[in-house]
Amino acid sequence: MQPGLVPNRDKFYLVSSGGQCGSIEAGFGVSSAQFYAWNPSINTQCTNLWLGYWYCVDVPGAVTMPPTPTPTKPANSIETPQPKQPNMVSYCSRFKWMNSGDTCANIAAQNGISLADFIKWNPDVGNNCQGLWANAYACVGVVGFTLSTYYYIDCTGDVHNTQSVQMHEEGACINTDCRVGSVKAIPQGICPDGQIQISYWEQPGCTGKWFGYEYTSRDTCREMWTEGWKFKSLYVRCASEKDDCVSKGACTFDPEPTNNVC
Repeated sequence: MQPGLVPNRDKFYLVSSGGQCGSIEAGFGVSSAQFYAWNPSINTQCTNLWLGYWYCVDVPGAVTMPPTPTPTKPANSIETPQPKQPNMVSYCSRFKWMNSGDTCANIAAQNGISLADFIKWNPDVGNNCQGLWANAYACVGVVGFTLSTYYYIDCTGDVHNTQSVQMHEEGACINTDCRVGSVKAIPQGICPDGQIQISYWEQPGCTGKWFGYEYTSRDTCREMWTEGWKFKSLYVRCASEKDDCVSKGACTFDPEPTNNVC
């Protein structure tokens, strides 16, 4: 604990790598004047924060206000509200506002996730949850994958759309409008073995004849079957090739049409 802390302190923050006065103040909804008054050993440039030491972030009766969230939009196309837990994973898709008194175990249970996953997605909280910031958002869910569809077969040209599939979703249908020649997933995600299954369907809405599976993985450009000319929609999901019904001999797909669908 830092020397000189005010005697009536009632909430603390453990400084980890990358901690700055401004981010701590934002995370706990306190003003700079309050933070410096409660921690007088810190100089006005905030250049002497000590790693592994506790700092006061609240005293009885202090008035704090949650900062106005400022969303940011990462590569996974999902807006991340601010302020957030330090070093939260970049592929988060579900967020929960942390109030004073919240614990990692309780938040994990309330959101149907494991404590290990909560700590993995919010690593600065630490194994004992001592680094959890109140008055900031925490990650309580992540994307399985985020896939962009491209006009040309080498993942160039116009992006037709970008689709994120959440870890709790079965998958998603993408209508190609006959304008998709390739797909590429961003590097982040939690698909088992990193594999993404692509099902080809004759008509929009993943209806009509089914032309089977192909697979891709994160950070890989995948050229579409028939360069995109013989199907009008894709169904994408996390799945492993060894587990699909074709590999197991439990299903068959329709033959390739003679003429283009598009």
